[in-house]
Amino acid sequence: RLRRPHAGHTLAFAMRVMGAHRGAWCPVSFDRVGVSGGAPGVSRNRNQRVRRHHVSNLLTHRKPKRGGTSVVRVGAARGDSVSEVSNLPGVAKTNTHAPIVVDEVSTGGSATRRWRASKNGGFESFPAKRVPGNGKEEETTSGETTSDDVSSWDWDPRSSPRLRRIFLPAGYPTSVSKDYAPFIRWHLGSLIFRNVLEVLTAQSLLVALGMGNTPGALPLTAATKWVLKDGLGSLSTLAAGSLGGQKYDEDPKRWWAISNALEDVARAIELLTPAAPALFLPLAASATFVRSAALTGRGSLINGTFMQHLGRNENLGDVRAKLEVQGRWLALVALPVGIGIFRAVSGVFDGDAAADAGGTNPYAYLATIGAYGMVIGGHTFCCWKAAVVLRFDTLNRARLVLLATSFVETDGTEVPSVEEAGAAEGVYRARFTQNAPSIGASLPELALDWAGLFMVIELEAGVAVDHGEGNAVRSGTAETPPGVSTGDSAEGVTVAVRREGVTADAATYSGRRYVLGWNCARNVPSVSLAADAEPRHVIAATLAATFAATQINSQVTAPKQTRLDPFLAEMSYRYADQFENEFKRLARRGGWRVDFVQMGTAPKYAFKDFS
Repeated sequence: RLRRPHAGHTLAFAMRVMGAHRGAWCPVSFDRVGVSGGAPGVSRNRNQRVRRHHVSNLLTHRKPKRGGTSVVRVGAARGDSVSEVSNLPGVAKTNTHAPIVVDEVSTGGSATRRWRASKNGGFESFPAKRVPGNGKEEETTSGETTSDDVSSWDWDPRSSPRLRRIFLPAGYPTSVSKDYAPFIRWHLGSLIFRNVLEVLTAQSLLVALGMGNTPGALPLTAATKWVLKDGLGSLSTLAAGSLGGQKYDEDPKRWWAISNALEDVARAIELLTPAAPALFLPLAASATFVRSAALTGRGSLINGTFMQHLGRNENLGDVRAKLEVQGRWLALVALPVGIGIFRAVSGVFDGDAAADAGGTNPYAYLATIGAYGMVIGGHTFCCWKAAVVLRFDTLNRARLVLLATSFVETDGTEVPSVEEAGAAEGVYRARFTQNAPSIGASLPELALDWAGLFMVIELEAGVAVDHGEGNAVRSGTAETPPGVSTGDSAEGVTVAVRREGVTADAATYSGRRYVLGWNCARNVPSVSLAADAEPRHVIAATLAATFAATQINSQVTAPKQTRLDPFLAEMSYRYADQFENEFKRLARRGGWRVDFVQMGTAPKYAFKDFS
């Protein structure tokens, strides 16, 4: 049955005729080779032309032909060639000059490989894109990336996907802290020197062990000495683990440097054993004692505090595993270096050779000391620099006092950022100034005697918690808060503070979870924490104590006293109540975590038992 052709059909037919003669509707500049194929069992015409079109959208549909066939064009961008997929029942055809490529990304966010359609319609994978050092990359028909500057990325884990998977945590650098890169540079430098030291000390101990025994008695005696030298190490580990655990967490930078310095001391003792082979057992045992204590602190920090800080994606295991891989690789490099250094200086310990040569040359001893000193000094320096570049965003007592002091002195407008505080903190610098308040004080540091303890608890109970902004206490105000009667607080005269309904027999803290007092030994304000104190209570307590200390330090001559002035104590309580939230807001803006405060060995007390 014939039907009169529509004008649109006639125009479409004419366009098809023009396309058949010209081979394409319009030229394209895309030079990638496409992949064409069909479903298994479907034959294709090798001479079939593939039409290329410009597209303006990523996905466009052409009007279905008669018989239910439609064509979907997929393009990557305007001007790219497109793929045509026929939806005939049971048949899938693909003509493409711009194959769709899917990047595979690991859980950490790093690109691992790429996928595209194979010639038979399956899946084909090839390496992920790599960015060479000159910033130029070129894709071949196989999907590989080539570059003129091969060495710029072949040996750089940051640019090479294969090396990145081996040496760096998944998702680097977003999955680690900002100071990971500078820390790891100095840490890897310290590992090189440390591995060289291990090789040198192992050879020194074996040489000393052989020199201090006769050949016939060497096996049994040497084995006994080797076992006995490790006996004191267990005692040292017990002492370091029980006494230094919380201190490692509160001040990790300082204890990291101290632990590595102690390890260097132990290595130096072991290096001296060939010079005194008769003293092998006491020297080796002493070195083991010191080294075990150092390794306890070092292992606790690198496996605990440092990993928790460096990991930012709950990837502590991945960060630690990559650190182990880096260390093992450097151990292979350090092995021949250590052997070479020891062989170069081993002539100093060969008594027979020295006697044949007419005595040991004193310059040989100097060369030996210089070589060992350079290795030990390099390790100590790199460990110190690794601690310097760390920027912990967790608040401890020292950092909290630093931030609170800046907040009070700037009238509640500024606190140091993580970078600023980390640079000011240093490694071996004093954590507290002479006039800094005592945070987390013990009871003797809070009051002079038991009666004074009841007084400070009663004073805290008499100050209602006030978070209203209208009664904010600023530095320099001298108004007496309402409802407070003060007596002479100088020279240790007892001052009575009473509020309606509060007596000494019914004194209890009001819910602040901290109590202000006076540290007579240091002549500074102090604050003790309740057993149920949360991080926000610790922050408020530090603000209150710092405000009181700032007011006292602003005086020309601070009087010697035995308890905190009640008027100043009440001002400090109110100041902390009203500016706690503002302080936390500024701290967050500076990059600090305010949901946790590391208190170390600070004691806490159940003040509610005083009710």
